Amino acid sequence: WSLQYPAVLEVMKENEWVKPMLVAVAYKLMGEVRWGLKARVVIGAFTSMLDLATDIYVTNMFYKNKSFRYFEASVASLGISLCLKMFVVFLQ
Repeated sequence: WSLQYPAVLEVMKENEWVKPMLVAVAYKLMGEVRWGLKARVVIGAFTSMLDLATDIYVTNMFYKNKSFRYFEASVASLGISLCLKMFVVFLQ
């Protein structure tokens, strides 16, 4: 974020202690404000589930409209995405 503000960069270059201080303050604030973390997790999970629901709906509409090439492409895309996510989970 400091790259967006030239004045902050200038202060950080002049005073080496400024960046570690700002990082420490940010960590302290993030530790005290647990609702921020919870809100990000809940919103992220909700948007992920909403995205999955819309993907399933669109894929179903392709099938009902007999647009089989689009249906196959959509299923392939969802399958590859799911496999990649499972692979990342496995690595963790």
